[in-house]
Amino acid sequence: MNCTVSNTPTTLPTTYQVILTVNYLLGIFGNLLALSFLCPRKSKPYNAKHRLMLRCLASNDLAAGLGMMTLMYMKLYLPPEIHTNIWFCRVKVSWRIFGLGSGCVAIVMAVERCLALTKPFFYQKHVTVKHIKFCIFGLWAIVVFLVSLPLFGFGLYWGPCNTCKRYKEAELPKDIAYAYLYFSFGMLLTVSMVIANLSVVRTLCFKGDAQGRGGNPLVRRVSRNASLTYNAATKEELAFGKLMILLSVMFILCWVPQLVSLPLVQFRRHAKLTKDILKCTDLLLALHFTIDPYIYVLQRWPEIRKFFAKSKFWSHRSLKSSSASIKTTNAEIVSQPV
Repeated sequence: MNCTVSNTPTTLPTTYQVILTVNYLLGIFGNLLALSFLCPRKSKPYNAKHRLMLRCLASNDLAAGLGMMTLMYMKLYLPPEIHTNIWFCRVKVSWRIFGLGSGCVAIVMAVERCLALTKPFFYQKHVTVKHIKFCIFGLWAIVVFLVSLPLFGFGLYWGPCNTCKRYKEAELPKDIAYAYLYFSFGMLLTVSMVIANLSVVRTLCFKGDAQGRGGNPLVRRVSRNASLTYNAATKEELAFGKLMILLSVMFILCWVPQLVSLPLVQFRRHAKLTKDILKCTDLLLALHFTIDPYIYVLQRWPEIRKFFAKSKFWSHRSLKSSSASIKTTNAEIVSQPV
C-alpha cells in the first residue's frame, strides 16, 4: 500500500473544538466538586454503599474527561511524530476502559436501587459494601480484559500508514467479531440498566397509585443502617422515580447512538453522513461524563440544588424531601398508608 506521511497538524472545526473543550472542562469541574463533597466521611449521602458508588462514578468520569481532553489536545498541537506513534494509539485504546467503566458503575447503582425498592428484605440481608465493591471491580476487570483484546491481536486498533483506527472500521473477520463483541457488551449494560430503572419506576408508580386511592395503613419496621426496609412508596421515593426516568433517558441518548453507529460504519463507512453521525455520537458520549456528576451527585446537596430551585421539574418541595435522610433505630415502628 502506498503511504504518504503528512506533516500537516490535525485540525478540528473551531466550533466543534470549543464545544468539546467546554464540555470537558464542565465535566472535570463537576466531578472534582463531587469528589470534594464525597471524600469526607461524614458527608452526604451517609449510606456507605451509596457514597462508595458515587465516588467510583465521579473518579471514573474524572479520569475519562481528563484523558479524552488531554489526548485531543496532544493530537491537535503536538508534532505528528507523536500522535502517529503506536504507543499513543495504545494509550488511546486503553482509555476506552473509562468509557465502559462508567456504564459498569451505573448498572451497579441501578440494580442496587432496584433491589432496595423491590426486594428490601433480600437487600438488607445480602447487599453489603463488600458485595458492591466486588461487583464494581469485577465489572471493571471484565472491561479491562475486553478493551485490551485488540492490543493482543483480536480487534482492530492500528492500521496501515501508521494510523490509529476505530474498532468500528474493522474489515477482517476477527476484527469484525471483536467489534460486535464490544457492541454486545455495551448493549447488555444499557438494556440491563433500563430494565432495572423501569422496574423501580413501575414499583413506585404502582405504590403511588395505591397510596392515592387510599387503603389500610402498613406497619413498616425500620432497622439500623437500613435505608429502606419495605416495598412502600413515600413522596420522596415517588420523586426519586422521576429521577430514575431522567437517568434512563439520558443514558439511552448518550450511549445507544455510539453503539448503534457500528452497523452504520460497517455498511456505509465512506458516506459523509456517516462521518457527521460519528461526530455527534462522540459528542454525546463526552456529554455523558459531564452530566453524570450533576445528575447522580451534585443534586444531593443544598448548596448546589438552590441553583435549580426555580426549575419546574425539581420543585422546592421535592428537593427538600429528597435531602432528608431516613432516621433509623433498632425497633422503630413507622405507620405509613399504602
